[in-house]
Amino acid sequence: MTVATTLAVALATAPTALAAEQDNNPPVDPRSALQAVQVSMAPDGSITGLSGRMMRGSADGIETTEQSFDPRQDSADLPVRVLTSYRTEEGSGTDLSELEGYDGRAVVEVTVSNLTQQPQELTYDANGVSRSRNALVAAPLTVVGAADLGDTAPATVLTDGPNQQSLLDQVQGSEDAGVTNGVLGRTDDGTTVVQWASILAPPRLSATTTMRLVMQGEDLPAPTFDLTVFPGLVVDPSLGELLDAAFNPERSDDLQLQARTVQVIGDVNDVLGRASDTISDVRVTLGSAAETLGRQTVSNLRSTTRGVATSIRQLQGTMRGLRQGVRSSVQSSSRGTLAQLDQTVARLQSVLGTPSSSGGPATVVGFGCESTVRSGVRARTVGGSLQRVVALLDGYARATDACKGEVRQVIVDAIGPAEPTAQKCLDADGDRKDNVTCSLLGVQDRFGEISTQLLEDGDAAIAALDPDAAATAVRSAGELSTRVDRILERGSALLNARALQRGDIGGIGLGGVFGALQQLSNALGGLSQQVNDGTLNATKLSGKVADLLAIVCDGGAAAQQMRDILDGGTCPVVPGGGQPGDPNDPNDPNAPVVDPNPGAGNTPVADSLADRAQRNAAAWATLSSSVGGAQGALDVVANAVSGVSGALGGLTEGVKGDRLELRELTDALQAAMTELDAARTVAIESVDEVAENQEAVTAAAREAFEDAADAADDSLADIVDPATRQISRRTAENAETLGRAFDKSIAGLRGAGRLIRSDGYAAIRRQQRVLLGARQSARQQITRQAGQALAGIDRVVSGSVRDLDSAAAILRRDLTNVLLDLGDPDVAGSGLLGIMSAGAATARSADLQLTQATDRTTSYANQRSSDIDGIRLRQEQADASLRRLQQLGAFGDPEADGVQVVYDVHIGSGQ
Repeated sequence: MTVATTLAVALATAPTALAAEQDNNPPVDPRSALQAVQVSMAPDGSITGLSGRMMRGSADGIETTEQSFDPRQDSADLPVRVLTSYRTEEGSGTDLSELEGYDGRAVVEVTVSNLTQQPQELTYDANGVSRSRNALVAAPLTVVGAADLGDTAPATVLTDGPNQQSLLDQVQGSEDAGVTNGVLGRTDDGTTVVQWASILAPPRLSATTTMRLVMQGEDLPAPTFDLTVFPGLVVDPSLGELLDAAFNPERSDDLQLQARTVQVIGDVNDVLGRASDTISDVRVTLGSAAETLGRQTVSNLRSTTRGVATSIRQLQGTMRGLRQGVRSSVQSSSRGTLAQLDQTVARLQSVLGTPSSSGGPATVVGFGCESTVRSGVRARTVGGSLQRVVALLDGYARATDACKGEVRQVIVDAIGPAEPTAQKCLDADGDRKDNVTCSLLGVQDRFGEISTQLLEDGDAAIAALDPDAAATAVRSAGELSTRVDRILERGSALLNARALQRGDIGGIGLGGVFGALQQLSNALGGLSQQVNDGTLNATKLSGKVADLLAIVCDGGAAAQQMRDILDGGTCPVVPGGGQPGDPNDPNDPNAPVVDPNPGAGNTPVADSLADRAQRNAAAWATLSSSVGGAQGALDVVANAVSGVSGALGGLTEGVKGDRLELRELTDALQAAMTELDAARTVAIESVDEVAENQEAVTAAAREAFEDAADAADDSLADIVDPATRQISRRTAENAETLGRAFDKSIAGLRGAGRLIRSDGYAAIRRQQRVLLGARQSARQQITRQAGQALAGIDRVVSGSVRDLDSAAAILRRDLTNVLLDLGDPDVAGSGLLGIMSAGAATARSADLQLTQATDRTTSYANQRSSDIDGIRLRQEQADASLRRLQQLGAFGDPEADGVQVVYDVHIGSGQ
């Protein structure tokens, strides 16, 4: 298997291989990524498929993502171009599949070109001068390719020609166009392969490489090529090195070698520079130090010894003075602390105060519920503050007592007098007072006015119903019935008489019947108008009863009783969503007023005024319906008469014309007369019903209005007066209850003041006793601690003075040892001075050697100065190529950073 094929197959298993190494290797860098791009090409060099696989490092290992691309659009982003061609004795072409089964000599060439080459302006420094030149810059690419010949014999591949080449000749570019320029090999399974490798890094190296395969034989195969393109300079195209470069850069041998080389070169330059400077400094320093160190050291040691002895003696005196100063300071601090403690206790006692201290009485400003309480003199102690609180509570108790009477009077004024009259319910300006009992009196007066108006409207409605109109209709109906009887008699005689045979039927007169019908219709029309007026008045009456209901529904038992008289219902809930009060709670402002003597003085009313008004309106509606029925019956009679008249006319014509139709006409006349008789009966009954309904309506309306007015007038006073007395009694009880509540509040305020005074004063006395005890205990503790501190200071100072004598002896012994260690600068190797003298001589020798090396380096730099410009240009081109390589990014995502890309190109019919 070829290297390119091995890489293509191994990339699919790379995540598994990397995951297996995680136990013994460092974790994968989460910023690293490896992208493998697979390019499938037909034997003629056209791109048929383009896909990829992205492997990114994460905290859990390697994540793999499949990618797909459009060959027609994305192939232009590939960094290389691959061209195929072949030549035979018979011709040439680009489709390698045409070589399948060819006999003879065939030359196959696959050309790979670097497409990243672009012109760029480069700026660099040469001999201290900045220069700019345009040059070609391309990202370096490493191309590894292999041709798979299957089981073809290796002898088929021509590698030896007239001009046999070595591998070195091939690398240097001196190749023979008639032989294969790759390395022929055979895999373990017997497959014949040819391997190529090339670096495309212009301008130093070529931007194009040609992989040539020369075959000669019979039944040649169509070769397949696998190419792998690595961005950058790759010296090890193995899978392990590729994965290390992508995910474990620190393990890459090539990168490690480069990093170590750069580091060593920098370290060497740095060390040489520092060594030169250091040796020069050491040489100068040692030369001067060897001469002066001995004398200066001895002089300094002598003066230091005298200074140390003097300092020790001074320190002994200072320690003794310190002991006296600390002793006096501690004693003074103890006395000051005790004095400050006494002062603090005195201040706390002044803040607490005494029970006899007073903040002054509280002052009540204003009168009644508008009064305010002001405290006396500002208290400056805790006892005074307690006395001030007690005074404020007493002042609030006095203000509450004054407010109690004012609230009681306000309640009495809001309820009104127990026995209201028109005179009592007027204020000084002559306006009605706005209180409860006066409002009830106003309701009673208004109810009387409405009752009177009801009677007047009822009389007007009854008066509008004229009894003569009904009588006229009854008389007209009687006349109509008489005429109909006459017509029926004449018709019966006609049917049995001989005149019918003679055709003489003119003796039946119908003109009088039509006249009677017209008179009856007029009478019913006038009656209908009166009934409509009465119905309208009844409707107005019901509306006024509803208005009266709205007036009387103002709360309490009295309103409910008046509502019972009016319509037998209950008053609606007060708008606003308020809940009804508890009748058993005397303090509930929403509780209904209950008559203590229910039923006393109240006249039971069988029917309410609203019920009677509704029945009155119903009676009027019944009357109106009866009148309408009578008018309908009258129309039926008119139609029947018209039918009789038509039958008679037809009979006359029939008698005169054709006697054969006589029987049919007489039958029609008989039917018309029968219908006329039935219509007459219905009309008479309808008119009689109208008359009866009119009498019933008149009597019922008059009775309803009179009974309702009498019942309302008789019971209204009995309803309002008990309600007024009940409200007045409840007002007195509530005022008394309110007074008791105020009394309890006043007693509570004064009791709280007495309790605060007694408890506060006891607490103040208790705190004063505790404070005095704590002061005495603190004084004893401070005195004891001060004595202990003084004893400790004496022990420390005494021990320090004894230790200073021992320190002086030790210092003298150490100085003697130092003088011995210094040695003599004239004797080499004797002490520190002798060693420094020898080191100075050695430093002079090293400085001379460095000077010689510097001269040789300068000479070499002068000889190469002419080539510096070219070298710097090539260096800048190399740097630009590396920058260009970093800018390539991932395939399909040029902005991606940190992605190692490898391109796998397969040329042939199978992957």
